[in-house]
Amino acid sequence: MRRIPVLFVIALLGFSCSKYTIRTEVEKSDEISEIQKAGIIVRISERSKIPLDEHTKSLSHWLGGHKQLKDILLYAESNELINYYSDESRRFYQISSEGTFLRYKSLGVVNSYLRANSAELNRFIEEKKLNGLIIYEIYTVLSSEMQFMDFDSVVVITDKNLNILYIDNQRDGFESNEYDLDRVKEQLLNRITERFLEVLFDNDFIEELDI
Repeated sequence: MRRIPVLFVIALLGFSCSKYTIRTEVEKSDEISEIQKAGIIVRISERSKIPLDEHTKSLSHWLGGHKQLKDILLYAESNELINYYSDESRRFYQISSEGTFLRYKSLGVVNSYLRANSAELNRFIEEKKLNGLIIYEIYTVLSSEMQFMDFDSVVVITDKNLNILYIDNQRDGFESNEYDLDRVKEQLLNRITERFLEVLFDNDFIEELDI
C-alpha cells in the first residue's frame, strides 16, 4: 500500500504527451459521451506472467487517485471465457506477418467475442445497471535478466447493447533499470494501467483530483 502515493504522483503528471503508440480504429464520440455508467473488463492471456488480480488491483489503485466523472466499476469475477484468451486466433490484437494491425480481422474477433459471451456480458450490464462496457485486452512480455518489458493492448468500448463504439490498439517496448522480477512487473503494470487511463481521460470518464 505504501506505493500508492508514488502512483498518484506519477498520475498527476498528466497525459498531455502520450508515451504510447495508440492508434484509434473506431471512435463514435457522441455515443460514448452518452455512457454514464460503465463496467471495465480486463482480458489477458491464459499464460500471462502477471495474474488477473494484479491487473485489477493496479487499475483500482490508479482509479482511486482520480475523480470519476462517470460511474466506473470493475468486473470482479474471474471468468475463463470473459477474462482470458487461449491462443493468437482469439486475441483482439490481430496483426499480419509484417506486424501491421489488421483492422477488419480484429473487428471480427471482437464481434465474435461479444456474441459468444453475450449472456454473461448482458447479465453484468443488467445487474449493475450499466449502459456501457470498456474491455481492456493486454499481452505482456518481460525479462528481468534483459531489463526489458513489452506489451500490446486493445481497448474496446461498447454500448449496453454490445454495439462497438470505440476500438484502439497499441504496442510499445520499454527498458527497465531493475533486475528483480517483481519490480519489473510493477513497472510494467504501471505502464499498462497508465495507457488505459489515457483512454478514460480522453473520453471524459475521469479527471485529475483537485488538490
